[in-house]
Amino acid sequence: MKIGTSQTVIYNKDKIASILFFIAFFFIYFTKDLNTLREMMLGCLFSGFIIDLIFTLNPKFYFTSIGKNVPTYIIFIGLFVFSIIFVLYRKKLKFV
Repeated sequence: MKIGTSQTVIYNKDKIASILFFIAFFFIYFTKDLNTLREMMLGCLFSGFIIDLIFTLNPKFYFTSIGKNVPTYIIFIGLFVFSIIFVLYRKKLKFV
């Protein structure tokens, strides 16, 4: 069975990463004091690094279709971790 590009885990991971980079740019640009978000930004960068490292070390994940499999679970766990980090630091967000 041929898998379309939009159905692969890696394609969706990159779409999610693009959206998260845009959100990070928004936070960095409009935040009054970046030092208050240092831990949040480092946590998000570390989580993203771990997700990309897992995919880099396992090339067989690249063309896996979305479903009940390890690459899909990694993506959902990563989104859950980003959500937890955001919830933990939401009170420190002060915009211009």
